Amino acid sequence: MDNLVGIHNGLTKEFGDVKSSVVGDDERITKFSLYKDDEWDMSEYVNLPTASDGSKVLQFSRIAGDQGVDPKVYQGFVIPFKDYCHAKMFDSNEFEKPASPLTINNHLVSFRVFVLWCASQRIVNIEDVTKDDLNDYIKFLSSYVNDDNKSYSPSRIQSLLGVLPFLYAYRDKTTFNFSFNPFKGKSLKQISGNTGKSEGNNTVVIPEALYKPLMKEAYNYVMNYSHDLLNVKELVDKEEKRLREQNNLSSNSGLGGRLAKGRNAVFNTYMYENASTPKIETMRSFLAEMKALRSASIIIVIGLSGMRISELYSLESGCLEDNSESGIHGGKIYLHGLVYKGKGSAPTREAWVVDKTVKQAVEILETLASYYHELTDMRNLVMLVRSKGSRHLLDLKGSLSTEDYADGIKMPSSASILENINSFANKFQEVSDNKGGGFKFTTRQFRRTLAHKIAKEPFGIIAGMLQY
Repeated sequence: MDNLVGIHNGLTKEFGDVKSSVVGDDERITKFSLYKDDEWDMSEYVNLPTASDGSKVLQFSRIAGDQGVDPKVYQGFVIPFKDYCHAKMFDSNEFEKPASPLTINNHLVSFRVFVLWCASQRIVNIEDVTKDDLNDYIKFLSSYVNDDNKSYSPSRIQSLLGVLPFLYAYRDKTTFNFSFNPFKGKSLKQISGNTGKSEGNNTVVIPEALYKPLMKEAYNYVMNYSHDLLNVKELVDKEEKRLREQNNLSSNSGLGGRLAKGRNAVFNTYMYENASTPKIETMRSFLAEMKALRSASIIIVIGLSGMRISELYSLESGCLEDNSESGIHGGKIYLHGLVYKGKGSAPTREAWVVDKTVKQAVEILETLASYYHELTDMRNLVMLVRSKGSRHLLDLKGSLSTEDYADGIKMPSSASILENINSFANKFQEVSDNKGGGFKFTTRQFRRTLAHKIAKEPFGIIAGMLQY
């Protein structure tokens, strides 16, 4: 699929003037996008917290436009695919659920591979694709090796091929389409060689040599160190507030120096109740320990509740229901949040049974996020500051106005959560020594490991089914 520009220099057949015969150019897809646009911003239809901004935009220009070729050459593919996307989301076939924009984006990625291969064969219209072409495409996918010497797995090949019969199924709702039914009467699993035996859930169980010390250190932060660390934070917050109010009254300069002096006074005089709590001596170590405390709390929540990362993001202030004192509902502690997986565009509210360790971790997250809640309408428990100019991740910095600060508050990306989890793990010699081979923790591993441990207990499979 190299040198597509050169290949198309001699092409004479273009579809630049082709328009959809089923959807008008000026039909509004969302409040941000019209049908004729090269990109559809679908953010209003995406409520999954972990979805990246890029995944909320259907970039039809990427089907081949970023290869240096005039996108108009590909209208013979783009137009029917846009028709398909429109129908799949807003006018789905009988007995089918409307597809989410995230699903459609996955289809676009798969379709793009097919279009680029067609481009290498000088095929610029979906109607010109033949059965022999499809057979050659299957051979290409099966033999493809990238620069890193990696090939497509059978399940990935099945996924790449799967979008083609989907598209054909909507032939009555597209301007033009395949002239035949792709893979009619054939199993995509069989074609792709996907036996389903070796793949399935590829998420690994965290090795015991890593899991045990990591969870021990996270537990220490949540149950043993948090009292002192949050006390220091409260004292720092009070001192900063006092100095800021004093500065507003006197309008004196030099606030930054006075803030630094006030913080250091707290760091140098605080008497730790737990001798094992990491000591805070500088602003750098303060930020590091607050970050570690938040990471430890997240590890405890996802590690002991079985929540997915998207479900963690859904937790808001007041999400705990503690019945341990009253005895109501068997004295259980519930954690209320949203489940997105398998729910389409309408997540459902669910409750997780948790223990006192998770309860403590959630309360810590709420404490760390409480200042944000004073500045925004957001009530989520996992939040951070976007502003690059802000060193202080848990409070205001003198150079930022309250308005600028509030505009910069958001939920962190799942990538930053993972980075923090791995940074937390690397703090501890026992964990880093056993990681070997560059092992990296992922959020899915904690859910899988908990399920694995539950299943090994007596009646564990039943307990796991109830919890999950």
